[in-house]
Amino acid sequence: MYRLANGTQVQTQPTPQVATGTPGFATYGEINGQPPSDIDPDRFNDQQEELMSILAAAGIEPEIGVQNQVLTALQKLFLQYGKVSLGNWTEQYYTLAASGNKTISLTFTAPCAGYLHLIASANFSSQNTSNTLLTTTVNGTQLSSDNVSGTTAMTNHACVAVAAGSVTVSSYLGTSSSSPPTVGHTLSYLFVPS
Repeated sequence: MYRLANGTQVQTQPTPQVATGTPGFATYGEINGQPPSDIDPDRFNDQQEELMSILAAAGIEPEIGVQNQVLTALQKLFLQYGKVSLGNWTEQYYTLAASGNKTISLTFTAPCAGYLHLIASANFSSQNTSNTLLTTTVNGTQLSSDNVSGTTAMTNHACVAVAAGSVTVSSYLGTSSSSPPTVGHTLSYLFVPS
C-alpha cells in the first residue's frame, strides 16, 4: 500500500469539488447511452486516504509493493482492542517406546506483540511408576517443566511475552519407563495482544 507517487501527485490534498447528482456506482457507459463514469481525483483521494488511515492507526508505514498491509493493520487493530484473540489446541494419544519421548507442537503468526498463555498436559491410562518429564517451550526456549514419578496426570502452564511474527509452542514428554502406559498428550495456547 502506498500513496500515489508517479510524478503527477501534489503534496497537499486539493479541496474536493462539490458532488454532482445522486451518489451511485461507476458504469462502463453501456446504460442508455450514458458515457463511462469518470473516476476523478477526489474519489481516488478519498479511497486512498481511507486505506492510509487504517495503516496509520495500526502504526504501519506504507511500503511500495506490499499488498497485505491493510489486512495486517486490521488484524493488529482487532487484536489490540480486544475484539479478537488467537488460540488453538492439539491432543494426541500414543504409547511411548521404552525410555522414549515425543514432542507435539503448534505454530501460528502473532500479528502484533502480545502475551501467550500455554498449557500442556499428559494423562496416562494407568499409573506411570517411572520418572516422567513434561515441558513447555516457546520458540525453542523452555518455560516450564515437571519431573515426577508415580503419576497418572501432569500439567504445565506458562505465560510469556512474544513479539509479532511466527511463534511455535511445543510440549515434550519423556519417560524412563521400560513399559510406559498409553498417554493423552495435549497442548493449547491463547494469544492476547499487549
